[in-house]
Amino acid sequence: GARAWQHALDLALSSTCEICIVPDVVTYNSAIVACERGSQWHHALDIFTYMEQSCLEPDTTSYSSAVASCAGHNPNIASSLLSHAVLKRRANIVVYNATIEALRAAHNWQEVLGLLASCRANRVLPDHITYNSTISACGAARQWEQSLA
Repeated sequence: GARAWQHALDLALSSTCEICIVPDVVTYNSAIVACERGSQWHHALDIFTYMEQSCLEPDTTSYSSAVASCAGHNPNIASSLLSHAVLKRRANIVVYNATIEALRAAHNWQEVLGLLASCRANRVLPDHITYNSTISACGAARQWEQSLA
């Protein structure tokens, strides 16, 4: 239901001596995804940060889910997460596409075009989702000609 994210969060992050569950990357990723699906972007980012503080290395799923949680809410943080993923060599096409979608939702068509160029520069092969989102961002801004470049 609507509060499933909260239940997933409680289960994932409660490490009690009774059951001795130590959260791993998959556990944190599941909690981030649950928060993203529940439109709880701030909780998703808190979990991402907590995972890093717990000396666990976020993977591409961690980054893409945290970025996706920012779509429609905070495109600047989405861009920052992508930059971090690039530095950590965790930026694949899914992370790029999630960031492009966050920027598209914020009507930042110029930044979307910049990410398309960055994707290519970092040897990440754009896919149909990348191109569709770029065309959509440029079209919404009546800059569709830019998407053809």
